[in-house]
Amino acid sequence: MSRAQAPLKRLGTTASLTLLLFCFELFLGLAMKFLLDNCIQEMKAPLGQKINQFAYSSELNLIASMEYCEDCLLWNPDNGQVVNEIELDHDCHSDIIFLPGHYIAVAFSDAPQRGSRVCIHSVDSGENILDVSAGFCEFEVVALTPDNRLLVGGRLTDFLIDLDNKQIVEERRIVDSSFRSWSLCCSKQNYNTIFFTSADKNRELELGFCILTVDFSTDGKVLNTSLEEVTYCLIEGEERDLSIITGLSHDGEHVIVATEREGIILLESACEGSVGHVIVSSGIPSDEVCYPLGQQMVTHQNQLMVSDGGDVIKVYNYKRYDSLQELCRLRINHFLQGNKEKVDKLPLPSTVKNYLLYK
Repeated sequence: MSRAQAPLKRLGTTASLTLLLFCFELFLGLAMKFLLDNCIQEMKAPLGQKINQFAYSSELNLIASMEYCEDCLLWNPDNGQVVNEIELDHDCHSDIIFLPGHYIAVAFSDAPQRGSRVCIHSVDSGENILDVSAGFCEFEVVALTPDNRLLVGGRLTDFLIDLDNKQIVEERRIVDSSFRSWSLCCSKQNYNTIFFTSADKNRELELGFCILTVDFSTDGKVLNTSLEEVTYCLIEGEERDLSIITGLSHDGEHVIVATEREGIILLESACEGSVGHVIVSSGIPSDEVCYPLGQQMVTHQNQLMVSDGGDVIKVYNYKRYDSLQELCRLRINHFLQGNKEKVDKLPLPSTVKNYLLYK
């Protein structure tokens, strides 16, 4: 027996295979440009809640999640503890985001006798401090722009809001046309590119998604807009239609498209026929009118958070790792499932334990 074989024999067959598999995963992780199904964490919603919409604040380390026609839960992703439950005065909510400070914005659609609107609530007290309405379409989605404006789908209008004084400072219409949008996001780098899905008058999603490019003047007025549609991409050289899109997000470089049939796809460029990479093989389902039953978003660490309408939010690392050290840490963290108790029991210095648990 050679010296190289001796350590593997001492480990035993099962341990040896596990070690070889781990090394193979490391090789693949460094070789691939984008990673498939690399789930590093699962967070279960409290109280058995089904998560149809959610948002995450790294500043507050809170998740805000909603089930259709139910109240909003604010909870700690580390332990699932409910911090607050915000009572919503009517159902039919369609989207949620965190705003700067301790606030969330909840979009409502077809609210009984009150029309579509966006309600802003205090995270701490749950108080509804302000309502935003401008004759929106029946389905509302919201996003936060890089300069902290509230962007609302439908008629694509943004609002500059003074949250401390509970008032709208400025309302700005981006385009004159109206779109029934199921998903909405904007570039993280520049607020001149907006991505959204569009539905026809029968609430049926049109193929692909739209890219709206906006030219602003120095004083913030809209000068020109141009609209482009992306209806297909190339995956491993094969043309794939982008049909039934159930989520859009942007990580600063790429558009990430959640579909019902093809999984979640990262596009190398935001254009028709772009090369696409499947980063999550299971997609986000929709209801009978193609309305998403789950949601996806990119975190401040460029990790993808996904809910598929169940009671779990999954976190994915989808980008190739920059170093073997980083990949080893993340794979070990994955095997330990981020379990602090398991890590605490390891015979390692505290600095190493912290490195395993936190980036």
